[in-house]
Amino acid sequence: GLQFASFVVQYYGLVLDLLVLGLNRASEIAGLPQRPNEYLGYADIETETSHPIRLYTRYLDKIYMLFRFDSSEGKDLIQRYLIEHPDPNNENA
Repeated sequence: GLQFASFVVQYYGLVLDLLVLGLNRASEIAGLPQRPNEYLGYADIETETSHPIRLYTRYLDKIYMLFRFDSSEGKDLIQRYLIEHPDPNNENA
């Protein structure tokens, strides 16, 4: 039981990472099996900037992500959020 617990925790973490990141971004962050990337590193700048998720790390059940959006994507996110959750005071109209 106790020896099997570490495998279950690692498998849970892998599944959680794949569900949060998606298979493509997870493989870009991890790198190739022959040449894995260093921690919080990428193979090249093009791979790093091709997706809004720039940094990702998980410690047990806590997930830390850094996003980078351009101004049009940021305005679109804010607008979609305000449509779903209207401001009661109309301060952000």
